[in-house]
Amino acid sequence: MTLNGNTATQNGEMHPTAPCNPLSIDVQPDIDHFIWSGFRGTNFYCLHGRAPAISGGAAAGKMVMEYRESVVKVVCCIQGNTRITVRQSLSSEVSAHGHNLYFVTANTPVVIEWPYQEPQELLIIDLHLDLFTKYFPLHHRTFAALNGSISRQHPVALSDAGLPLSPEISALVFDIIYCKRRDFSKTYYLKAKIIELLLLQAEQRWESDTVYHHQPLRDDEVHRVYQVRDILHNEPAANHTLLSLAHRVGTNDATLKKHFKQVLGTTVFHYLTAHRMQLAKKMLLEENEKVASVAQRVGYKHGTHFTAAFKKYFGYLPTQIKTWLICILWDPIELLWLVI
Repeated sequence: MTLNGNTATQNGEMHPTAPCNPLSIDVQPDIDHFIWSGFRGTNFYCLHGRAPAISGGAAAGKMVMEYRESVVKVVCCIQGNTRITVRQSLSSEVSAHGHNLYFVTANTPVVIEWPYQEPQELLIIDLHLDLFTKYFPLHHRTFAALNGSISRQHPVALSDAGLPLSPEISALVFDIIYCKRRDFSKTYYLKAKIIELLLLQAEQRWESDTVYHHQPLRDDEVHRVYQVRDILHNEPAANHTLLSLAHRVGTNDATLKKHFKQVLGTTVFHYLTAHRMQLAKKMLLEENEKVASVAQRVGYKHGTHFTAAFKKYFGYLPTQIKTWLICILWDPIELLWLVI
């Protein structure tokens, strides 16, 4: 699919090119995706599907984008592996359950590629540079190099190696992709999510510089951490212990504890609790599950223990979740601070 000078919405409508809208988009081959144009030209792209294998060669899926002005591109990879290339000077891979952020200068093609026959789910957000600089803490010393590259108009990534999707960021990605709000409420809702996403990306980047900064891990050690993370994702209701998880990936509990913190910036059980709570929130909102059923599905034998954990994590009871969200959405005081 190729768009020149315009952007298509989920409803198939065309919008004139806003400051950070691409001059062109070329997706090869066509896979399921939506394009939604939001506030101040902010654009959201979700690619979902797989590139077909072509006889005689390892064909890959590809998306090429070019912009009339400098933009910041947020890339979150839920499934599959993606390579981002901005000129020859900047090329990096965003692995499954990973994310990164890129500053892209005007008239610079951005190539996004993924392997053939590999399931792919990818969220891409293009941000106007003014919006990014307003909400991202570029003044912090951790981001001095990023700020300098932006000032010099030089393409740069937030992290050379990419960052892992935390449960909190994964939940934000889900909320953005499956947002069902319309009109003005969708604009405010997505803007709030973007501001929160930028904050979490900044925090994670800062933590990656401060946690065991002088002790880089081997590839096999990092792989074990991701194996444990996948176990927690796939088995949220299981009664995990640090020792049992360590034995499943061929290490010991002390090493796993240290390496997990180094790679993901949090402890194993904080990560598990966060994942359980985000999963529970999704079930309550999207699947209309009863609290007792949700508690069982995320590893709590007693509903009272789950309710206490949920309130401690989110600040409100699971039975109040829909009422709380409606109040936030329609309370004018809560909305005013979001206005640019």
